[in-house]
Amino acid sequence: MLRFFAVRTATGLHVYGRNIRCEPASLIVQCRLSGGRRLEVTSRGDLGLGMIPTMSSPTAPAIGAVTVGERFLAGAIMLLLVVHVPGFSLVPIAVFPALFLAVPFFHSAPLAARRLAAATAVALISGAIVAGVTTSMGNRTSSIAVWGPIVLWVICIPVLVAAAAWSLRRISVRVGVLLMLAGGIASSAIASFEWKGTLGIFATAFLLVLFAGRGFMSFIALGAVLVLSATNDARSMAVAAAASLLVQWILRERRKPRGSVQRAVRIMVIGAVAAGLAVWAMASGVAGQQVQARTLDQLEKANPLFGVRAEWAATTALAESHPFGFGVGVAPSDSAIGEGILAVRAAGGDWTSRYFSNVVFGERVDLHSTLANLWFHFGIGGVVVAIVVGVILFRGVRDAADSARVFGMGGIFLMLMGIWDLFFSPMADVGRIIAAIAVAFAVADIRGRARAAARAVSEQMTNVPDEKTPEVRTSIRRELSGGLN
Repeated sequence: MLRFFAVRTATGLHVYGRNIRCEPASLIVQCRLSGGRRLEVTSRGDLGLGMIPTMSSPTAPAIGAVTVGERFLAGAIMLLLVVHVPGFSLVPIAVFPALFLAVPFFHSAPLAARRLAAATAVALISGAIVAGVTTSMGNRTSSIAVWGPIVLWVICIPVLVAAAAWSLRRISVRVGVLLMLAGGIASSAIASFEWKGTLGIFATAFLLVLFAGRGFMSFIALGAVLVLSATNDARSMAVAAAASLLVQWILRERRKPRGSVQRAVRIMVIGAVAAGLAVWAMASGVAGQQVQARTLDQLEKANPLFGVRAEWAATTALAESHPFGFGVGVAPSDSAIGEGILAVRAAGGDWTSRYFSNVVFGERVDLHSTLANLWFHFGIGGVVVAIVVGVILFRGVRDAADSARVFGMGGIFLMLMGIWDLFFSPMADVGRIIAAIAVAFAVADIRGRARAAARAVSEQMTNVPDEKTPEVRTSIRRELSGGLN
C-alpha cells in the first residue's frame, strides 16, 4: 500500500511518503512514484488522512531521484563493505574503490561522519609527529610495508562508514544492513569457520535483524545464538546478545510515563540473576568442559565473563614510559618490550607464549584493542578517534527505540559488540566496528526522519477533521515506533 500524508501550508498541498517525490501546487499535487507512474490528487480528502508520513531526511535524495545505477552501486557497496580477502586481512577490500568516491560520499554524509573524518586527519598528523619524536629516543622505525597498512587501517573507518551512509539512503535500510552482514558472514566463513569471532557476531546480528518485529521467531533466534555462543566459549557474544534484549526492554519501558523506579529495579534484579545463572552454568560444566576449566581459572582472577586481557597490562606499561604513544609503524625498543612482557606476567597472562613476541610485539604492534592501537600508532589524535567512535556507538544504542521494527535486537547487538571491539579486539576486526558505526548512523537517520515527520504532523494537526484525529494519532504512534525502513 502507498503510505502518505498531506499537509496544507501557505505554499500549497504537500505530500510526504515512502517512495514518493511530490511537486506541490495550489490545489493539485503530482506525485512521482518509484516506478515512474504519476498520481494526481486534487484535494486533501483524496489522500486518505489515516496514512502516515515517512519523510526522508533533509540531506537524503528523494527516492524517485535515485537512479538504478546508484541503487546497484549502493547494494554492491553494502555487500562488500566488511569483506576481507586473503592478503588484505587488515582492512576490508571495499576501502580501495571507496577512496576514489570519498568526495561524493562525504558530501552527503552525516555530521558525525565528517567529525570522524576530521578526527582521523588529526590522528594521522599526530601519529607522524609522535613517530619522529619516539624514533629519536631509541625506538625503531619500520618500512612502508608496515606503516602503510596501518595508515590505511585508520583511514578506512571514516571512508567506509561514509560509503555506508550514502548507500543506505538509496536502498532499503534493512536490506542494506542484511547485505552487509551477509558479505561479512561469507568472508569470515572462508577465512575460519568458527562461531567464536567475526562469523558468530555477523551471523547473530543477521538472524536478529532478519526476524526483527516477528515476536516469537526473534526470541527463537536469540535463544539459538545464546546456546551457540555459550557452548563455543564466546562469552562476550552471549552477554551482548542477552544485553541486547535487556536494552531493548529498557528503551521500550523508558517511553512509559509511570513506574520507572519499579521497572528499573526489576530490570537490575533480572539482569543480576541472569548473569549469576550464566556464571553458574559455565562453572558447573553445562556449557562444556573447556568452558568450565576456563571459567574456574578466571573466577580465581575475578573476571569470569570476559577473560583475562593481559594485553591491557602491556599497554599500561608502555603508556608509563611513552604517554603520548609511539607513532605510526614505530616498534618499541627492547627495554620497552621487556617491561610490557613483565606486566603481562604480573597480570597472570601467558607471557612465554609466542603470541606476545610474534603478534602483540611483532613487526606491526597490535595490542588487541582498537583504542590501545589507536593510541600506540597515532598518539592523542588516535584517542580522539576512539572517543568519537565510542560516542557514535553509545548514542546509537541510546536511540535504538525508533528503529526497533527495522533492526530489532540485531542493531543493538552489533553496536554493543562494536563497543566491546573498541576496547578488546585486534586491528583485523576493524570491519566489525565499521558495521556497528554504519548501523548507528542508520539508527540516527531513522530517528531524525521520525522526529521530522512527527513535527510536521503536529504542526498541521489542526487541519485534520475532528473525527479523523484519533485515527491519525494512533497510526502516527504505530508508524513512528520504528517502521521507517
